[in-house]
Amino acid sequence: MKYELTKETIKVYRTTLYRVKYIESGELGGWIESEENLSQDGDAHVIGNARVYGDAHISDNAHISGDAYVLDNAYVYGDAHVSGKARVYGNVRVFDNAHVSDNACVFDNAHVYGNARVLDNARVFDNACVLGDAHVSGNARVLDNARVSGNAYVLDNAHVSDNARVLGNARVSGNARVSGDAYVYGGDWMSSPLQIHGSRFFFCVSSKESLSIGCHNKTITGWIRTYKDEFNKHAFTEAQQTEYKLYFNLAAQLYGWEERLPV
Repeated sequence: MKYELTKETIKVYRTTLYRVKYIESGELGGWIESEENLSQDGDAHVIGNARVYGDAHISDNAHISGDAYVLDNAYVYGDAHVSGKARVYGNVRVFDNAHVSDNACVFDNAHVYGNARVLDNARVFDNACVLGDAHVSGNARVLDNARVSGNAYVLDNAHVSDNARVLGNARVSGNARVSGDAYVYGGDWMSSPLQIHGSRFFFCVSSKESLSIGCHNKTITGWIRTYKDEFNKHAFTEAQQTEYKLYFNLAAQLYGWEERLPV
């Protein structure tokens, strides 16, 4: 056995939690409801004033510390850390080398993994995922089915929602909103990039040098070279071709691109 439950208890709402004592070191740890919450195998630890209860489970080399709470059906495993006053609950999965800390909350069915960091007062919830080397911090929100990955940063009061993707080296900050089916691959965005629900596909400026139409992302010169082929491939009507040319030209005007499509 790696640890035992002491007779020292506290109440969290109506749930009784027991102080953990690690047998080899003799040190007292954090608080759990039962041995189902903390694996006896591996190097998983609950320390400090951290609390794990409900059907939550901590395993492998995961560490829960500080005043963090992990509850409901949340699983924290791999080399993941939950610390500070962070809250992880619902059906959340935090794993690999991910960290959730400070006053951050991850809940509902959200996943945080890879080397991802969720910090400060950030919230990740619904079915959202934060992965790779991505950082979500400040008062940022990632929700719905959104994904933040790669080396992307979402910070300040920025929101990423719906089916949006923020990836690559993108940095979304300030009060920016990325939503719909938007793909943002790069660039610094302190205000929302142009995003339009077109009649056929979602139109989004995905970096300062590229844009996405539906799931196709190309540089500006790439679109200039291939737009006719793309329109024909997807059987755009004449009206739809004009519509998307106007979107392109609007983006060109907003972001200072010299290129224009003939309307």
